[in-house]
Amino acid sequence: MPDHWTMILAPLAMLAALTAPAMAQEPPATTPPARSAAIEELDRKYGEQFRELHRRQISELAALAGRSQGAEAEAADRRLFALAIEQNLCREAQDEAARCLKVGASARDVRALAALVQALARADRGQYGQILVDWKELLKSAQGEKVEVALAVGEATLQRLIHDGRYEVARDLCDLACAGESPAEVRDHFASRKARLDHVGKPAPAIAGKDVDGRSVTPADLRGKVVLVEFWATWCPPCVAAIPHLKDLERRYGEQGLVILGVSVDAMHEDVRESNHALNTVRRFLVRHGVTWTNLMSGEGPADLTRAFGVEEVPVNFLVGREGKVIAVEQSGEALDRAIAEAIQKRPR
Repeated sequence: MPDHWTMILAPLAMLAALTAPAMAQEPPATTPPARSAAIEELDRKYGEQFRELHRRQISELAALAGRSQGAEAEAADRRLFALAIEQNLCREAQDEAARCLKVGASARDVRALAALVQALARADRGQYGQILVDWKELLKSAQGEKVEVALAVGEATLQRLIHDGRYEVARDLCDLACAGESPAEVRDHFASRKARLDHVGKPAPAIAGKDVDGRSVTPADLRGKVVLVEFWATWCPPCVAAIPHLKDLERRYGEQGLVILGVSVDAMHEDVRESNHALNTVRRFLVRHGVTWTNLMSGEGPADLTRAFGVEEVPVNFLVGREGKVIAVEQSGEALDRAIAEAIQKRPR
């Protein structure tokens, strides 16, 4: 399977790491309610204090950047913006981000961080129209080394819009990237991303085939269910990290109509020459990790589910409602929990 997305964003992978939504954690062991409440109160109390300290740190870093020049100013802004993204305090850093973009920092990563802080701050305020205006301006300057900045900022902003369920705005962002004089790398990347988003609100591609144990899976088996289609691979660390959360989802919603359907892309990796070898690898992996939900192997021709869903990297998921339409894509953590809970409550018409 092509890995061009990773190659495109590798120079600024830090951005994706800083902005990726936090994954839901495996449920803690049961504890006495009184003690649990006491711990939660302490967490809340000190969390607020830490948050206030971070606000003060952002303010002082902005002051330092304002009175400094050259490398010291950029170092202060770099730390400020990274802190704001990490702690979800982009509103507090928005003024400094705007100033940095106006004067034009020379360091590529600082410009990218400033643009991203501004986009995330606007998302926090619900200013989605302004996000698109800023994106158009960024695209106009996307030449040379700035192409990588546009790709990184655009992808991170797109992830935030998708995480917030703002699929229409996310599509608009992709449309802008595919229009006009955008560089080929930008057009190709966001055309691919939009192809996946276009599934939302439409009937899901038909899923049929044999699972890893040779059992048949047909569309009839999934009718009336809420289906989480999870594309993954044994060699993908984030895929492995998601397993505890998927187990928890199956435990909580399995009897209420949730079906988790894994689709392994192991057989499509460029280093794989024998599909049977990939199948055996996947079987061993599933046993080792205690995975109980159904898993298919994506392959060639009619068995190529990645083509049907527009998948070019993993992990990625699609949530299909009881009526057979895709209702969410690329969700994780609490956002995925909410989407599944809402879908479970709806009955097919």
